[in-house]
Amino acid sequence: MNIKHTLLAASFLMTAGQAYAAPWSPDGSLIVYSYIGGPENLYIANADGSGKRDLVVRAERDFRPEWAPDGSHIVFTSVVDNVHVISRVDPDGSNLKALSDVSEAAGDPDYSPDGKQLLYFTDEPRPRDLYLRDMVSGEIIALTQTEDFEEMSPRFAPDGRRVVFVGKEKHEGAEGDIWTLDIETGERRNLTDTPAIGEFHADWSHDGRYVIYIRVENGAFDVAIREVTTGKETIAATGNGYAVLSPHFSPDDQAISFTRTDFAEKGENMPAIVRVSLKDGAEVTLTKGLYLSQMAEEGE
Repeated sequence: MNIKHTLLAASFLMTAGQAYAAPWSPDGSLIVYSYIGGPENLYIANADGSGKRDLVVRAERDFRPEWAPDGSHIVFTSVVDNVHVISRVDPDGSNLKALSDVSEAAGDPDYSPDGKQLLYFTDEPRPRDLYLRDMVSGEIIALTQTEDFEEMSPRFAPDGRRVVFVGKEKHEGAEGDIWTLDIETGERRNLTDTPAIGEFHADWSHDGRYVIYIRVENGAFDVAIREVTTGKETIAATGNGYAVLSPHFSPDDQAISFTRTDFAEKGENMPAIVRVSLKDGAEVTLTKGLYLSQMAEEGE
């Protein structure tokens, strides 16, 4: 099985058994997250994992939350009539509404640092491409229109000029790498360029010096951090025999969060959102969920 190709597809199709790690609020006081494999809802909690409460609980699937730069609301991906749409909600659960409709098949949104633009990718028709929407005028700009190449899961750099994304050739079994794109010049750069290693779920450090992502080699999952200027890669955490997904830097860049999960839904104490100190490697479980299979067994 081509693990990397499978995971790239799974990163957007959201197969059971996944949970997505906790983006911290801009002030670092809250985390927002979803569990995939359990009820696909959004939850919010204090940054230490305490005070967990429901944020969006409904029939639609909701996942991949990201904060607005001012912390006023959260954007995320929903599934409506089997199509991905972009939604938003305030941290108290109010003002839930859609920002796109099913005709766009848009998802995995992220705001520009000034909050004036929304970055996302379209899922259909393929190939997948990246787009920017002006939040005042509604104007949509295509950042990429590459016939034989797919771009997905984009995230803005803190400087608002660059984006990081997963890119891969459009053919069966194609491998993806972590790329950056300079919005002003159009310059594209392959940060990883590793045909035999899978990379996905990239995001930036808040100082813009590093990109964090998941790498999979011979079935082993790691959280990797790469210095953008030098290209030096460091392994910040490992799956220890399980999958790790969707990493984020803390607001002060001194810690990371990610999900540890088991696709077979047999691992103990999972799915879990984990925090790891970059200073000493200390690991703390912030919050845990239940898989659908576990919920069925418990009659929930």
